[in-house]
Amino acid sequence: MSLSRRSFVVLSSCCLGVEARASRSIPIGLELYSVREALKQDPQGRCALSPRWAIECIEFYAPYFEWSETETKQMRKLLDDLGSTASPPY
Repeated sequence: MSLSRRSFVVLSSCCLGVEARASRSIPIGLELYSVREALKQDPQGRCALSPRWAIECIEFYAPYFEWSETETKQMRKLLDDLGSTASPPY
């Protein structure tokens, strides 16, 4: 049986996808910019929903620059309690 180059690439990418999914080395994340309007109303409540959605990593965006030190510590504690991690924006 011979494979065309295109078939080989497709087959290889499928195998890699299955292996990556099985190893779970890449965490499932949520970029908070996508829920920015809801985040303005209740930032801690919105982040607390992340385990329900099977989200392991949360990526923050610009509004956290406006948080006080107390708000920042509360968010860090919430993420620790939920078992989530924070990812810096890129």
